[in-house]
Amino acid sequence: MMCQDLSAKVEADGEADDKAYGEYFEWCDDTAKEKQNELTSANSAKEKLEASIGELASEIEVCGTKIGELVESISSNGKDLDAATKIRNEEASVFAKNDGELEDLVGTLGKAITVLEKEMAAGSAAFAQVSNSATMSEMVKSLGLIIDATSIGQTDKTKLLALVQSHQDSEDDDSEDAPEGANYKKKSGSIVDVLADMKDKASSQLSELRKAEQKSKANFGQLKQTLDMQIANDNMDLSNQKKKKASSEEGKATAEGELAVTVKDIKTTEEALALTQKDCMQVATDHEASIQARA
Repeated sequence: MMCQDLSAKVEADGEADDKAYGEYFEWCDDTAKEKQNELTSANSAKEKLEASIGELASEIEVCGTKIGELVESISSNGKDLDAATKIRNEEASVFAKNDGELEDLVGTLGKAITVLEKEMAAGSAAFAQVSNSATMSEMVKSLGLIIDATSIGQTDKTKLLALVQSHQDSEDDDSEDAPEGANYKKKSGSIVDVLADMKDKASSQLSELRKAEQKSKANFGQLKQTLDMQIANDNMDLSNQKKKKASSEEGKATAEGELAVTVKDIKTTEEALALTQKDCMQVATDHEASIQARA
């Protein structure tokens, strides 16, 4: 009777132990599957984060290269513009000086011609002497007498005599090899004609000088506009590239932080899975020993 009771108790304990073992191993399977799913999801997230970090790092590098190129381009165009501006200012300064001198020359000759024509119209004896002078040197001397008797100022008188004398020297150089008759003819022309010719040449030079200045000014304006636009566009692009680079750096830092958390979670999950599997295997071993003991 006692053996029967003991046998019944062992069988009852075995059934309870088998039931508990079945429930425990069901928990082991569920927990293992859950941890495996967590690992699968975490590893997938890890791969995506690593890919995203790689793309952002590449984008940061590209932005850095573009930023360097834009900075160099802006600096180079700025230097070109400064150099062109300096040349233009020098050209404008030279033009202003030459323009003023030529304009003053044209004005001086014009006033002298007007005075001499009035003397001629009035039948001035001094003008007749100038007109009948055999040589330019005599004409210059006579011209001085006329100027002294007119309203031409001392400054203009000095300029005018110097111009005529310079013209005479030039004519002498050009006519050294010419026949004596031709040389005499060239020197004995009307002083008004000489001055008018000088005035025409000066006016022509002044006109060409101003045309050249307008062309240089227009060319510089076009160059400046092109460089200014290029610099403005580069600065705008530079600003965009800097913003893009900063955004990529922020995104990369965030992704790296998330990756660190994900890697830590993977390690924790792997450790939890390994511990669960170890515990479950130990319980299975103990259960098998219990079965053999009961038998």
